[in-house]
Amino acid sequence: MTNQREGFNKSKGRYTDKERKELEAEKIKSTPLAKRDFKTLLNHDKSYSKALRQELEHKVVKLDILSAKCQLVPQTKEGTIENIDILTEFSSLQREIYDLKAKLFTLLKLVEDKEQHYNYVFLPQYNKELKESNENIKELLTKCREIIKEEKDDLHSEVRGKMRFEIEVFDSLSKEDRKDEERQLNLYKPLKRLLGAYNKVESDVKEAEKYK
Repeated sequence: MTNQREGFNKSKGRYTDKERKELEAEKIKSTPLAKRDFKTLLNHDKSYSKALRQELEHKVVKLDILSAKCQLVPQTKEGTIENIDILTEFSSLQREIYDLKAKLFTLLKLVEDKEQHYNYVFLPQYNKELKESNENIKELLTKCREIIKEEKDDLHSEVRGKMRFEIEVFDSLSKEDRKDEERQLNLYKPLKRLLGAYNKVESDVKEAEKYK
């Protein structure tokens, strides 16, 4: 019965509930937080664009050197054959420079778009949601903990199961992580949706009972 409830084991390609919670907790710990880690991720993109720019500058210098050598190649079939390696290297390097310019332009535009979105879209919404989470997370978590204590099999079972999973994964995090406001917000949002679904089912059931 336990295996049926928790799922097949890994030998059958499935994880138990406990294993899924452990994997989800590890995923949460290793996944960057949208606000906290934004600058770190953006700095990575900026460092990468700097490396691309440096590579581009060096290859442009090399292209000039090769260009001077290619100009000395006789404009004959024999001259082309005898100097095919340097001519091919010049052509390939020229193409690489065009590719690098396009890649650098795209990356710089992406960095600009990320900063714009972070400052003018993400942050205002994040601060609004964080304020709501800080004000209501304790009460919401208390309600959800009471709900998941129910073991009966009814229309709420699926919602309770999802609530239980979210809470147990959160509880498995370190004390420091559980105190983190952004981590709490990432718990608050799914629990709020689940509680809304629970209340809707509850309301529908009560409404249906009126006509029995």
